[in-house]
This record gives sequence, structure tokens and C-alpha cells, in this order.
Amino acid sequence: MRILLPLVLSGGMLAPMGALAVDSAVSILGQKQTAKILEFPDMSLNQMDYRAISVEFAVSGESSIRVIQPVKVPQTCNGVATNITQVEVTYDLPKIFVRVHDAVHNTQKYNKALPNEGKILLGDASCGANNDAVALEADFRKKSADWLKGQTRQEMQGAKRRVEAFVQENTVVSYKPLEVTSFQFRSESGEFSNVNQAYDIATKAYAMIEEKDTLSEPVEGIKGAIELWEMAMGNPQINSRADAKKIKAAIAYNLSSAYWVAMNYMQASAYHKLARMLNEQSGDTLKLPDYQARIDRQLRNRSLSNNVPNTAVAMVTLERMGSEYVKHAEVVELTPENFNAGARQISASDTTLYPLGSVQ
Repeated sequence: MRILLPLVLSGGMLAPMGALAVDSAVSILGQKQTAKILEFPDMSLNQMDYRAISVEFAVSGESSIRVIQPVKVPQTCNGVATNITQVEVTYDLPKIFVRVHDAVHNTQKYNKALPNEGKILLGDASCGANNDAVALEADFRKKSADWLKGQTRQEMQGAKRRVEAFVQENTVVSYKPLEVTSFQFRSESGEFSNVNQAYDIATKAYAMIEEKDTLSEPVEGIKGAIELWEMAMGNPQINSRADAKKIKAAIAYNLSSAYWVAMNYMQASAYHKLARMLNEQSGDTLKLPDYQARIDRQLRNRSLSNNVPNTAVAMVTLERMGSEYVKHAEVVELTPENFNAGARQISASDTTLYPLGSVQ
């Protein structure tokens, strides 16, 4: 019969205290929590000088249909899960090419086309609908020429507003809301008191970020939570339990969220993968929202700005400064021919209103 011991801190280590003859019963409780994270844009911020950025765009092409096909749309009707047949139209809008250029360093920060795929569903979506997919497609094709012209016209008219919104969201480090599920443990033995202590620390830190838009103090608190959770991951008492994989899946998921908020995207990604793997191996008993793609996108985007200091103070300064300067960036529409000719040359002296816009 193996001996299991509750976890208590002793000199920074997990130490034994008391003795249990069998695995103590434990309930794993998931709680949704709201925080904010700083996300990097899909462009390099190395040596970015916001005083002299130029934003140019061009619109090219016409709207066109890519594919029309019947699809089964899940519905719940009178409490019963069912599917309703509708027709899905996938189409392409005119391409909007965007270029962000830093004239001070003569560097092109962004030069890509914005996503231009669109989708619509045809047919009645109400419960009990009996759509004729063949008739729906035939009717749409009759009207498709005028419909496509209307889509092109709308995209042309709204292109500048879309580019302006894109620039505001995608050229600076920005705070984004994050809803995570954090796990705590309920056990009469008190075996998980230190793991729950980490939960309380992280909960306070997340709330502080949400309320104050600050990172320095909360990140220091989160580091304390991370230390406790990581010690628990390697503790032999937990590893010897019959339900060890389920417990460690929950702790790993907590660690993924904590590292994400603390801007350590590599560790956040690794723990997210580990949590989902352990959960699958233990029968998928925990509900773990899948943020892997979002975390990995930040891991990739952060690598583009590898010269920007990875400190909470630097991140917040960058976010506030960048957001302010981008509000005043001029967005200029060019013809496709002029856009392809290259970026206009602007010097820092042309934008003297905001004299401290350089990110080194």
C-alpha cells in the first residue's frame, strides 16, 4: 500500500506532512476567469519609429464565386439535435493590399493582402425547414452577377475604413480580453492546499490586470503561482496517484494561461499541448478550451519583434505609445500601379507633432 502525503511548502520545496493510506478523493473545479493579455501584431516592431510610418493601400480585382455547395447546418429544435440543409456560397472579394512603411529606418513593416474570403448561407434556417438545395443554387446563380457587383461596390466603398481598423488593431502591441478556465482542487485532506494557493495568487493577478491595465505587479504575482504549480507537476505524491494524469492536465492548463499572461509564449504553448494530451489520455474528463492556435500565433509574432525587451514595463510603454501614434497615421489610397511602384518616402521631420515615437 503506497503512502500519500499532503503538499505543504517548506523552504521553497514541497515537503511531506502526515500520512494517508489511499488516494484522497479530489474534485477538480473549473472556473472561468477574465484577464487581459498583450498581443503582438503580425509585423516586426524592431526599431519601429511611429513618427514616420506611412500606411498605403490599393484595391484590385472584382468579386467572384469560389464554390456553391449544400451543407448540413447543426440545429437544436425542441431540445433535439438535428441538421438543416442549406446552401453555402464561398466567394472572394476584391483584394485590399496594405503596406506599412517606416521611413526613418526605411524598412517595410507590413506588405500583404487582407483576407478577402466571404461566405453566406442560403435558405430557411428555422426549425423544420425543408430547403431544396438544387433550387436554391439555381435561383442564386440567376442573380449572382448583380450580387457580385454589389459586393465589389461595398468593398471598394468601405476599403479605407477597413484598412484604418486593421492598422489600429494590427500595427501595435495591444491589450486583448482573455477568458480562461482555471482549475482548483477540493479535497478534505488538504493535499492540494499549495496548488489552490497558486490559483488564488493567479486569480488576484488576472483581476488586477483587468481593472488597472497594468502588468508589472501582476506578472510578479503570476510568477509565484507558476512556481507552485510547477513544483506540483513534478511532485512524486501527485505522480503516484491513480488520477495523476487528470490532475496534471488541470495544473498544466493553469500553467499555460499563467505563462501566456506573463508573455512567455513558448512555455504557454508547451503546457497547453501537455494539458490537452494528458486530458485525452485520462478520458477527456476536463473541458479545456483550445487556444493553441492563438498562443502559437503570438509565439510566432513575438519572434518577429525579438529585439523588443521582454519586460512588463517595456510592453506597456510600447502599447500606450504605439496606440497613440497610430491614431494619427495617415492612410492613403493608391492605384494598384502606384502601389506596386513602392512606398512613398516620408522623413521623421515631416511628423514633428509626436517627437518620441521611436521604439528601439
